[in-house]
Amino acid sequence: MRPLFYAALGVVAIIPVALVGLVHALTIPAPSVVTAPADLPVTPFTLQQSGGVRIRSWFVVGTSERGGVLLLHGVRANRLAMIARMRFLNAAGYSVAAIDFRAHGESSGDRITFGRDESQDAAAALAYMREKLPGRKIAVIGQSLGGAAALLGQGPIAADAFVLESVYPDIDRAIDDRMTAPFGPLGHLVTPALLLVGRAMTGLDPAFLRPIDRIETIQAPVFVISGVRDPNTHIDEARELFARAPEPKAFWAVEGVGHEDIYFRTNAEYREKILWFLDRHL
Repeated sequence: MRPLFYAALGVVAIIPVALVGLVHALTIPAPSVVTAPADLPVTPFTLQQSGGVRIRSWFVVGTSERGGVLLLHGVRANRLAMIARMRFLNAAGYSVAAIDFRAHGESSGDRITFGRDESQDAAAALAYMREKLPGRKIAVIGQSLGGAAALLGQGPIAADAFVLESVYPDIDRAIDDRMTAPFGPLGHLVTPALLLVGRAMTGLDPAFLRPIDRIETIQAPVFVISGVRDPNTHIDEARELFARAPEPKAFWAVEGVGHEDIYFRTNAEYREKILWFLDRHL
């Protein structure tokens, strides 16, 4: 019995260490060198945030008849993930900005916060665009983390239209979905402990990481997009998020797509739907 007892004791001892390691892996910065594409006349700019955080960004001017679009990337990505969107939006005449969230790409920052602190970066980038495009309407396209950042913190940010792609409704389900995808029902047992350890390590309160509560307060048109096969944000969760959004709103359940870049999976259809939404509301 003793070997079995000590083995069980060892497993119990390993669990907290594993949880700490998992929280670290989820929140550790994702730095990367970001090189501007040769075919886009980007103007680099830097947003100085509190605590000395620097947000590296690009701006591309459009035509005087069009408004602007702020592009917000997903977790562990950077503004390079937004280049394809920058191209087709700018080709349609829109001025476009893309940023590296704090702790991503070439921006500084010591921790990923799933939208809480990144919301400050989104708000600052929108303010920059307001200065560059006085009197014109500006939309935001937020992918996963980017969509959450547009809603959380002191948000929603004051955009004139929102495109929210693959956005989690609340951090509890976001973590649970990511735990049950690899571990099945056992993942449900891990989620509460992971949230508890995560709060102790980072100060992130799950009560304030609930985009589904913030979407109700948006005072602008909303377009919610999600993949039907998304294991990280189930389509029913996306529908629930959409149900809480005020009118006018639109929803696109993308067949055959998971938690990935929807634009690259749908291409022409994505461009058509996005330009329809922006042309209608900007």
